[in-house]
Amino acid sequence: LLTVMMINTGVDERDYWQSARALARGLPYPELSHRTTRYGVILPVAAAQAVFGSHPNVYYILPIANCMAQAALAYAIGVRLRGRLTGFLAALCLVLFPYMIRAGSQVRPEVFSITYVLAAILCFVDYMDRRNERFRPLAWTAAWLFVAYETKITNLYLVPGLLAAVAVYKRKPRHALALAGILFGLFLAETGAYAAFTPYKLGELEIITQKHFHEDSFTVPRIIDLLQRYSPANLQAYWSLPFAVFAVASAAYLARGRDKRI
Repeated sequence: LLTVMMINTGVDERDYWQSARALARGLPYPELSHRTTRYGVILPVAAAQAVFGSHPNVYYILPIANCMAQAALAYAIGVRLRGRLTGFLAALCLVLFPYMIRAGSQVRPEVFSITYVLAAILCFVDYMDRRNERFRPLAWTAAWLFVAYETKITNLYLVPGLLAAVAVYKRKPRHALALAGILFGLFLAETGAYAAFTPYKLGELEIITQKHFHEDSFTVPRIIDLLQRYSPANLQAYWSLPFAVFAVASAAYLARGRDKRI
């Protein structure tokens, strides 16, 4: 609350807020684009507007509520994996991470994505801890992952690691296939809904290609060009340092750590 920023007036924030306002007030929905189809952001904001109205102060309710939920989820995951101290440090590091000042002040995908991803990880840890054959926690993991996908597609980068953990550590290739199958089935259902109710027969894929590519400039960047966003020129030190520490620590713990769950 002490560090909350003024409302950004960029096209992203405007599209999310106005899309939610259209749903809350029954107004014509904006043109479909990669922003106006991020329902993991838009639907909660629409619910907040339906309850509290569309006064500018309402803009801050969901970002702040997400930050509070994230602190609780980070603590719960830390407690589950290692203990109360780990949970406390996990929550503290998240709360004090500099970018959270911006994330906690704006209606943007990142502040919603973190909540959904942490919820998915908490369900996944619950699944990994169980010695019986219960699949329900993994189904909840899939549900939260799909909500995260509905918030921003790149959240799916989390999925291959989870599939590998199920297949290799848990030694349940059937469960890995089931997790992938649930996500793929939800994607097909979403695409079918787009095909039935919108002009976009290929769903999100068609929306993205039409908005990002044009016939006279249909070019896909090289992988090395995509990685340039992580170069020191484009990424602040408070991002780069945790990435580097995490990469080294993960490799070291995977090789020498005693607790395979971690």
